[in-house]
Amino acid sequence: MAKVWVDSTLVSTANVSGGCGVLEQAHFGLYASPTLSSGSIYNDDLRIQEVSVCP
Repeated sequence: MAKVWVDSTLVSTANVSGGCGVLEQAHFGLYASPTLSSGSIYNDDLRIQEVSVCP
């Protein structure tokens, strides 16, 4: 399971399948409609941490 916190508040969770203790990819960016003319992303103090692995 992947979980995302913002300022100590859980904002997103997702079941993750496949792999066994290996982070295969991560994206912290902007998905937007082609009609969006501009956008800003700020990723400060980003931490990715594995908290359990398969036996």
